[in-house]
Amino acid sequence: MIRPRRDPFTLLGFHRVLIVTAALAAFGYGVRAIVRAGEGSSAWEAVVAWGLAGALVVYFWNIRHRR
Repeated sequence: MIRPRRDPFTLLGFHRVLIVTAALAAFGYGVRAIVRAGEGSSAWEAVVAWGLAGALVVYFWNIRHRR
């Protein structure tokens, strides 16, 4: 019996990749804001960026366990 092939690339899978990429970018921006804190960038930017990264990780965790 031949089983139908499942498409390995789904819209949800692509959405997960985008979420992880956005979380890594937000975390990286927070690190950059801390490193350049003396050049006019405030530490609040880092806090906001890390908060956004944390929220994206929580969102990713929630959709990862949803089918």
